[in-house]
Amino acid sequence: MLAPGAIIVADNMLWPGGEEVRRYVAALRATPGFESVLLPVGSGLEISRHFPA
Repeated sequence: MLAPGAIIVADNMLWPGGEEVRRYVAALRATPGFESVLLPVGSGLEISRHFPA
């Protein structure tokens, strides 16, 4: 359960990457109520915001 406006930050999204990372990103971006952006900083940061409808 996340509060509206909650932020999730996931590290290592570009390197080392892998199948688990691709599945995580696909699941997150397919879930309604989230907006997400990948920042190419260090090994990659996926920053997501929860905004339920």
